[in-house]
Amino acid sequence: MVDAVNEESDVEQLESAMDVATEIEAAFPATPLGPGQAFAEWGLTYLDSEGFRTSSQGRTWRELPPDFLEYHHDALPFLGPAAFREYLPAYIAAVVLHLQQLDALPVSLASILTRKHADTALEARFDRRLELLNARQQRAVAMAFLFLEHSLGSSLEKKRVTEALDSYWRTVTERSDENG
Repeated sequence: MVDAVNEESDVEQLESAMDVATEIEAAFPATPLGPGQAFAEWGLTYLDSEGFRTSSQGRTWRELPPDFLEYHHDALPFLGPAAFREYLPAYIAAVVLHLQQLDALPVSLASILTRKHADTALEARFDRRLELLNARQQRAVAMAFLFLEHSLGSSLEKKRVTEALDSYWRTVTERSDENG
């Protein structure tokens, strides 16, 4: 009986993950990535920028595999606002759909998407990235974080996701709920 309940819960969670992934796909068009400029604005010191650019050349965000995103989890802070917007849906979708296969990416993504109110430089950087996301894209990110908060047990990942939600993203979902 316990196995049946667990299987049912897993199916419900998978359906929710698929719903969130569908919203991410609808919010972020699959256009060819521009890796040549990915690090031009903020990331000249990213150590594996060449590997990142080479591996993502000629692809859309939907074509980036989870192992690439996991390996390059540390590229996120170096992406300028335009590149961040291009690559963000791949990172968010990977965490939602492949959470169990990932190690560093979930915490790294939650950290970069936490608005740091005590650090004005990081807060300004966060705001510059978010300026390029429209309301639907922000809602898709917020939905992903809500899904992750609900899905994760008590862990460091859940704590980081909750911090990200409380720093900014929960208000996005509240605004969306008010607007229908």
